[in-house]
Amino acid sequence: MFDILSRKAKSGIRRIEMLTMAMSPSRIIARFNGPKVLANSLPKSGTNVLIRTLSLFPNLTPGPGNVFQSLPIEEIQRKFMRCGKGKFVSGHLYPTEPVVSLLRKYNFKSVLILRDPRDVIISQDRFILNNKNHELHYYLRSFQDQDARLMVQIKGISPEFCPPGERRNLGLNIGERVRLYLPWLEIPSNYTTTFEKLIGPNGGGSIEDQMEEIRNIAAHINTPLSDKELRWIADRVFYRRSPTFRQGIIGSWKRYFKKCHKDAFKEVCGNELILLGYEKDLNW
Repeated sequence: MFDILSRKAKSGIRRIEMLTMAMSPSRIIARFNGPKVLANSLPKSGTNVLIRTLSLFPNLTPGPGNVFQSLPIEEIQRKFMRCGKGKFVSGHLYPTEPVVSLLRKYNFKSVLILRDPRDVIISQDRFILNNKNHELHYYLRSFQDQDARLMVQIKGISPEFCPPGERRNLGLNIGERVRLYLPWLEIPSNYTTTFEKLIGPNGGGSIEDQMEEIRNIAAHINTPLSDKELRWIADRVFYRRSPTFRQGIIGSWKRYFKKCHKDAFKEVCGNELILLGYEKDLNW
């Protein structure tokens, strides 16, 4: 009972903190000269960790909803147009020429978060199984064997079972999905962080990496932070009450992957693991 009350008290304190921040002079001033930011991610790569981080910045507040690659470009443009200074929009966007042009036109900086693709598969699997409203919930539930369920998500779900809204996501194998986001790494207006660096010690990372990433993001969006502000943000990034939070732990794939999963992963996404620095070679 004490633990429950303690958690509720902490949650209440956090809500008060966020409300107080929204009315702070820095947030008000940011409406006139603050940055405009796209918080972008490969799905299940730590989207809410990035959103949480940006929402704690002294000159940023959430903007007009999410943007997804499946939206018509006109709708994406409307989202960007409605996002004023001192705000950010979040979503899952590939660096297509129309998207990059819109970011340039409306003076946005983008921050992309990536994650070990093997952990993406585990996070994705648990999220879909726990979400009855997901288009693929009952399809994945039809697999009695977890090994088969993970394998189909690594290799990509066949079009005959994959609804149209997911065919440019889970209808692709994990390597194809990662490759769609890799060109962001070459775009100057984008900064790429990783879940492993940003999650901090509560998620299996380090406070040093976390502080450095927050500092790098701040520099990218032209938001100087004091050491006290950096530490204040870092202490609040790990947030279990997020609606899509599962465990938030680095390396959970090691508990679930068998040799067959490793072999399949090396075939479709082995080079991407090396490129992103998660492995040195294919001998893992």
